[in-house]
Amino acid sequence: MINKVIKLKDGLEYYVIDQIIEDKKIYLFAVQVDNYSLDVIDKCVVCEVKFKDDGLVVDNVSDTNEQEKINNIFISRMKYEN
Repeated sequence: MINKVIKLKDGLEYYVIDQIIEDKKIYLFAVQVDNYSLDVIDKCVVCEVKFKDDGLVVDNVSDTNEQEKINNIFISRMKYEN
């Protein structure tokens, strides 16, 4: 899903910068883009991809400890990419 634009439930679109698999779950790091011009907006999200009967669903990470752990993984990956 990296380098793809996804639309979340709220109708906003996000460009996926990175993804990881941790504890058998898929997580995305994405930045919000303008729905029409695809300009990047100063908002980023970390979300979880869940498998449902009718396909994939992107949702918030509900557990705060899990969210902190995943955020730290994404941050550490960004530090070492340069």
